[in-house]
Amino acid sequence: MAVTAEVLWSVEEQQSGPKKRGRGPVVLTPRDRELLVHLALARHLSADQIGRLVFAGTTDSIVRRRLCRLASGKHPYVRRVPFRTRDGVRTIGWSLGSLGYLAARNLFGEIPDRSVNDPGAEFLEREVGLNELYVGLAAASMRKRLPFDRRPFRWLSSDSVRLPWTEFDAKSNSPASRLIRPEATVDLLETKRRIFIELEIGPLAFHRDNTHGRDALKAKIDRYVRFVVTPLSSLLNETFYLRAFSDGWPAELLFLVQSAARRDAIAEYVASTWRPANDRVPFTIRALTLDEAPAALCDAAKLSLDVPSLSRASLATSETLTCEEIRAIYDFYNGAIAAIAAVRQLAKNNPQLARTVPVPEYPANHQTVKHICLRLAEMLQNRVSRRTDGT
Repeated sequence: MAVTAEVLWSVEEQQSGPKKRGRGPVVLTPRDRELLVHLALARHLSADQIGRLVFAGTTDSIVRRRLCRLASGKHPYVRRVPFRTRDGVRTIGWSLGSLGYLAARNLFGEIPDRSVNDPGAEFLEREVGLNELYVGLAAASMRKRLPFDRRPFRWLSSDSVRLPWTEFDAKSNSPASRLIRPEATVDLLETKRRIFIELEIGPLAFHRDNTHGRDALKAKIDRYVRFVVTPLSSLLNETFYLRAFSDGWPAELLFLVQSAARRDAIAEYVASTWRPANDRVPFTIRALTLDEAPAALCDAAKLSLDVPSLSRASLATSETLTCEEIRAIYDFYNGAIAAIAAVRQLAKNNPQLARTVPVPEYPANHQTVKHICLRLAEMLQNRVSRRTDGT
């Protein structure tokens, strides 16, 4: 599958290559400019995420062609960032070129400074995965027709927030400089809350039989707490957190994890061990699964998320569907989209026919329903596997 994806992109570029040389400069559309702002805020997005944000109702090939066009020329607006995942899958992220960054700032002035270095493959995989939260928040804002400057959240990527502080190191008997870089920071503007996000997807990061994993996560919590409560000096009540964020909004640490078991383990530790020993610390610690987080953050930002989460915690309704019903929904979607695609291809190959027969458009929520069907297919596969295993 990974090789196929790479081949598709290569074919797309080869087919458009001769035409590119004969084309003039790229003329940005309003949709292009929105895409550039999304990339400026999120830093790196996949083609699928871009499609869901700004190309709803179009096909994947249209997304690919437009991205290739924006990436063409001596000074491209966007750049391809190929990388290999931990599973060895070759994939592609998209980021801004310098010209794209300037165009994005012309549309939305509150864009953080641009990062000058491309991160490594491991960080790219984490950032693209984490940006599902950004996509959920941004898509919910777009459904409410909120422009960038009226959205009830502010998304800051890892390279935009550096949290330095100084504390006394007993071992060296001297002050020591510390630094925290959250993987993302979300400011909820209406409720005036600040959420530092950490992605915990390592193997058994907080499992009961993994002492190292537990200690690492506890150490991360401890660093955040010290940053929030440590005063600048013995003569001042102001903390390093208040120096960095003068608004004084309540701070929260959100761990994103892969499983409900890991989420529950962190919640149990915070409730039974950490909170009783830190009952006066003005700091909230939570954990959510990757499936739960988009809807939870949209609720916290006073936004509604139309795409339902199919996490274990929200499968009560889905479990009423039989395997046959899930398969029927999945097959119906594939059949309907294939039929529309066939008619559109027929009209493309027969321009005379296209003048007399209405050419159907893809539904506006095509990408959203596609995402739901993929999740349904995954749920069906898991259910069949459980039956096969006898569980």
